[in-house]
This record gives sequence, C-alpha cells and structure tokens, in this order.
Amino acid sequence: MLADDRPVSGVVVYVLRRTRDGTRVLFLHRSGGPYMGSWWPVAGTPKAGETPLATARRELKEETGLSPTRLHDFGMEIPNLDGVQILVAFVAYVEADVQITMDHEHDDYRWLTAEEAIAIVPAGSRHFLEHLQATFMQ
Repeated sequence: MLADDRPVSGVVVYVLRRTRDGTRVLFLHRSGGPYMGSWWPVAGTPKAGETPLATARRELKEETGLSPTRLHDFGMEIPNLDGVQILVAFVAYVEADVQITMDHEHDDYRWLTAEEAIAIVPAGSRHFLEHLQATFMQ
C-alpha cells in the first residue's frame, strides 16, 4: 500500500525507447481475457508480498522479455475501476534496438508516438498519456 493506504490492485509500465525518429511507447495487443482486442501498456497484478516495483520488473520481463536500462516512478497514481484501489505506474527505458518476446497474453505489439498512443486509449485515460508525453517523451 502507498502512503494514503489505498490498496494496490496492479501496476502499469510505460516502456519507452528513444530512436533517431523520436521517443516511442510500447503497446501490446491483448489476445484473450476481458480486454481481448485492446491495446495496453505492460500491466499486471502483484503476487502476495511483492512490491509494486518488483511487480513492474517481473511483468516487463514476462510480457516482453525486456529488462529496463532505467525505471522511474510515473508520478501519478491511476485509479482502479472500482474507485478504491490504485494502479502504480512506472516508466521503463529500454535500448532502441531491443527485440520483443511476447507472452501468451498478447499477439502483437507496436511502438507508438505519444499522439498515436493517446488516440488509442479510452478518453478517460488520455490525460495519463499526456502526462507521459510531457514528462518523459519530450
């Protein structure tokens, strides 16, 4: 739990890579479950006793095969749909030439510009991507 004692329901990891063409954020296409067909950043649920940071590192490795060169706090909490719990968000930087190894939860991935990412998320989530753009992608 965080300072305000709200329980953590999961983590979100915005994965960034910098190229000559600018900074891109990784989105994964869900292949099953309740979010099948949706594009999401890396995300997951903590295991018993696992810290949000440890969850972020584990989920990043499991879902993409990546290890970050740097990992930062996102600077904003993301409310869970239940309005009680929160998602703890991180920003992970990876090398420009990384290879993605997707897990069974995903069937495609894209490196998006901030504008492309903002366009594909639900309207209620756009301000999180705008924060990502302004704080980490420029």
